[in-house]
Amino acid sequence: MPKGEVQTLRSNDRRLIAERFWSRVKLVPGNNPKLGYCWEWTGARDRDGYGQFRYQRRQSKAHRVVLILLGVNLSKPQSAHRCDNPPCVRPSHLFAATPRENTIDMMAKGRHVYVCNLPRVLAARNRRGVN
Repeated sequence: MPKGEVQTLRSNDRRLIAERFWSRVKLVPGNNPKLGYCWEWTGARDRDGYGQFRYQRRQSKAHRVVLILLGVNLSKPQSAHRCDNPPCVRPSHLFAATPRENTIDMMAKGRHVYVCNLPRVLAARNRRGVN
């Protein structure tokens, strides 16, 4: 869990934060038709496209905040996306994961890049004339 992230909210705080949170969400077609529409974050995003939400003087990932608002126990340090859409905050598209579980999920879906081999891969592609 990110340092300083607050998982418990008083009911009045929860209501106020929820109103502000949900005002920044819209429905969009998702990457996976089996999962249905994504609930996409329209507020601030980080450079990787993940939603950012500030509450209780802390900046948190929007896809973690939604689970906290719903009272989900985030005993694992990361929240992963079933839909592979970083700004999605639809609870049914999210699950708590360890960094290892998140990496295994990413690799199983073919979304990984071996950065350490990237220069060699690019050089080989250039030799073959592949763009």
